[in-house]
Amino acid sequence: LYGLFGDEESVWQFVLMKIEFVIVVSIVFTLAYWVEDADPGADLQPEGDAAG
Repeated sequence: LYGLFGDEESVWQFVLMKIEFVIVVSIVFTLAYWVEDADPGADLQPEGDAAG
């Protein structure tokens, strides 16, 4: 693995970049869902809301 990146620091930078990307995407999707479905009850029962 280290041969691919060069050193451990590069590996950590890559991992942190991926984690940040995932967090940002999650926040964006959550905000989009929250804004689109402004029903207060949607937060408590996402499964039932999606199925219904």
